[in-house]
Amino acid sequence: MSQQQSPIADARPRVRRLLASVCLGGLMAVTSPLDADEVRMPIGAKPMATGQQAINVPRNGMSQAQVEQRFGAPRRMAGPVGEPPIREWHYEDFVVYFERNRVIHTVVEPAKGQ
Repeated sequence: MSQQQSPIADARPRVRRLLASVCLGGLMAVTSPLDADEVRMPIGAKPMATGQQAINVPRNGMSQAQVEQRFGAPRRMAGPVGEPPIREWHYEDFVVYFERNRVIHTVVEPAKGQ
């Protein structure tokens, strides 16, 4: 007569694998946020110190034509560099970064904002 295993004995390896998966998932959920880096970038239109005036700068999404119409021609242009192409337009108080034809970021010159 052949020997049969009980259903409980058949389930033990599956339960162990499930328990190991749950423990590993929980461990990953707890440790993942600890590995994150925080990147802070200045907001162009925000005053750099209490009591100073905000500097009027181009908004994200503006086209190159809109920036030139509103702020005039830049003192200096750089780029394009990379893919997608990134260009820099340097004005007296700030630098505007374009991806293709749209503003992606504006940085106020530190000497001007302090």
